[in-house]
Amino acid sequence: MHFPNRYLIVAAMGAAMMIICQCGFEPEWGDPYEEDQWDLLDKNSGLSSNQIMSLKADSEGNIWVGSWDNGLMRYDGEGWTYFTERDGLPDFTIFAIEEDSNGDILLGTFLGLSVFNGSRFTNYLFGQEYFPINDIHLAENQSVWMATAGFGLVEISDQFKQYFLNSKPESFMVNSITEDIHNVIWAGTAGGVLKISGSRVDYLTESDGLTGENVTAIAADTWGDVWLGIWAAENVLRYDQNSFEEVNLYNAYPDVGVNYIFEDSRENIWFALERAGVVKYDGSTMRTYRDVDGLPSNSINCIEEDLEGNIWFGSDEHGLARFKPGNHR
Repeated sequence: MHFPNRYLIVAAMGAAMMIICQCGFEPEWGDPYEEDQWDLLDKNSGLSSNQIMSLKADSEGNIWVGSWDNGLMRYDGEGWTYFTERDGLPDFTIFAIEEDSNGDILLGTFLGLSVFNGSRFTNYLFGQEYFPINDIHLAENQSVWMATAGFGLVEISDQFKQYFLNSKPESFMVNSITEDIHNVIWAGTAGGVLKISGSRVDYLTESDGLTGENVTAIAADTWGDVWLGIWAAENVLRYDQNSFEEVNLYNAYPDVGVNYIFEDSRENIWFALERAGVVKYDGSTMRTYRDVDGLPSNSINCIEEDLEGNIWFGSDEHGLARFKPGNHR
């Protein structure tokens, strides 16, 4: 086989580059090893609270931030707007944030559900002295699902429905909700998993393959798998529509709580941990980020991605981090 003379190839490439330069054209080649960029935000830089419980990027590009002790914050890319009980919120603790198909913002508070339409809050307390909502999910069929602390899994569509694990008081504490690619609703509770497909309700416990029944975080990915964080378990779980598989985070902290699981637009899976930072799984490797890398602290409660591809992390006591990934993924 005949190979061209490599010196002729180099010379031709050099001539081509001279022509490009003479024409005044500068190719837009990005640095393939562009570094990650971190921005930290706390009360000194505009937040009303450093204790962040929830995050949501809405369809207009705003970032909504729910705090533990000082209501709701909205960042529009230029500045912050604050909402408290004086503005109509029923409570100053915001555990969950979701956006519905009308662009209204749904808020899970300690006292119940609050809906913000852009000008006013409408509150739904469901006839209870308190009705804590840990998570909110807007399903594909537009029904609203709420994970409550003490009142089970609640569905609001044409009627109000509550779901519990049979004979398990722990299941009244629902921590997290997700919906898989088959439109099956999964809810992680302190007593196992509720799996709801149409009118069928399944209850999954350790006898079904869970490594523990206190499921603190749950999320479905674009491949059809469902990820579960089990409190103080050695590994997270992945359900592949057939069985549960233990997955090691390779984080050197084998028994920490998983507070939140999130998939970004690049199909990376992120795990927010109780005291060990966050772990990113790209499909082949696990990478840990901690405070020394740019996080505000090693206890992270929530994760979100904005419309520009930045990843936001809400910490337990030290505010927010905005992370712009480099070109290395």
